[in-house]
Amino acid sequence: MKVSDPILVPACAAPRGLSIRVPGSKSLSCRALVLASLAEGTSNLRGVLRGEDTDALAGSLDALGVKVQLSGDHATLGGGGELRASVDPLNLGHGGTPARFMIAVASLAVGETVIDGSDRLRERPMKDLVDLLRSLGVAVSAEDDGAHLPIKVSGEPWSKRVVEVGQTDSSQFLSALLLVAPRMPLGLEMRLLAAPTSAPYLAMTIAELRRWGVEVTAAYGDGYAARIAVSPGPIKARDVSIPADASSALFWAVAAAILPGTQLKLSGLRLSDGQPDAAAFPVLSEMGLQMKATEDGVLVESPERLRSVGIIDCRNMPDAAPALAVAACMADAPTRLTGLGTLRVKESDRVETIASELARAGASVEVAGDDLAIVPTPLPESPEVIQTWQDHRIAMAMAILGLRRGGLSIADPGCTAKSYPGFWEDLAHFAQSAPSGDTAQP
Repeated sequence: MKVSDPILVPACAAPRGLSIRVPGSKSLSCRALVLASLAEGTSNLRGVLRGEDTDALAGSLDALGVKVQLSGDHATLGGGGELRASVDPLNLGHGGTPARFMIAVASLAVGETVIDGSDRLRERPMKDLVDLLRSLGVAVSAEDDGAHLPIKVSGEPWSKRVVEVGQTDSSQFLSALLLVAPRMPLGLEMRLLAAPTSAPYLAMTIAELRRWGVEVTAAYGDGYAARIAVSPGPIKARDVSIPADASSALFWAVAAAILPGTQLKLSGLRLSDGQPDAAAFPVLSEMGLQMKATEDGVLVESPERLRSVGIIDCRNMPDAAPALAVAACMADAPTRLTGLGTLRVKESDRVETIASELARAGASVEVAGDDLAIVPTPLPESPEVIQTWQDHRIAMAMAILGLRRGGLSIADPGCTAKSYPGFWEDLAHFAQSAPSGDTAQP
């Protein structure tokens, strides 16, 4: 679906009986693609997210010698063979997760592999992973000592089994090592000296490894896995179904929460499958959103009044913050979003971009350190063009606000292709129920 740039979001009344099926989980799609590429035999993945991140990851795996076939939301990968470095640099676009996973995968490839990406991805931190790989005996080089892309990795078996990990900027560095550890002769024992950033994503990686038959043991202390051991050995090919993405579904749940009278079914969503952003749904429930699990999804219905819960700790669900900030704008009292430190190094500095674009729409938002303090206030209906800062979650969050406010146009709408290529089509379907005088511009 082609969309204008900027695209005007129509204010609309509340749809009832509508069903939306969001794409597969980006986090689980990335993990499954890596494990399938390392597994012995042919793996079939169904429900894979086909977005810019996952397609870039699949293309990079293919460039290293994995036989990858993509058709719709199906992916077939013939893995288990020898990986060989690509002649050309692997360009991961804007994808932080794919880039970090590929840096670790490159340590398995014969030869020297260069990992690169967009200008924004070149700004995102990589040094923690580079330092960890170096401590395992891998030769990694970069102009700024591995702090940023481009990074060159010389493929070779890790010379050590044990690695000690302090505080890192992202749990993706740890997940990257764990995913490739079964293919290393010694496996890996990871000893965490501090609580990991975004611990639920690390738990997701452990669960996915076990799903693929990898032997993983974890010893817990202070509420997190303080020691994780991955045994070496073959990974068996599997047929896997990727569940609907909780992060993407959250935007529609917020739409239901802020549009009184809405009843909406989120098809394919399972809130118990371990996706970190599923934790945001109980927060919306506490705010008043009615939810009911069905055989094939979750039914959500708007409350008569959206309540503030005072403080929302986003530490373990950071990607939920943009959507929850929109909900907070429509609550009955102020809300403070905390635990947002990791958002500073996402596709944009989301602490600043959430605040700036909500303020552009007329909301009362204050940045306090790494927190956002939001005071509900009546929003104007004046036309405004929202800047998205090449950040898919900013674009989608502000579009959802536009359904309630009206008058908002979203610049660079194509950035949603990173995680949700069909977002604007679904938004148009949502708005068709009862559009206002605004006119959608597909």
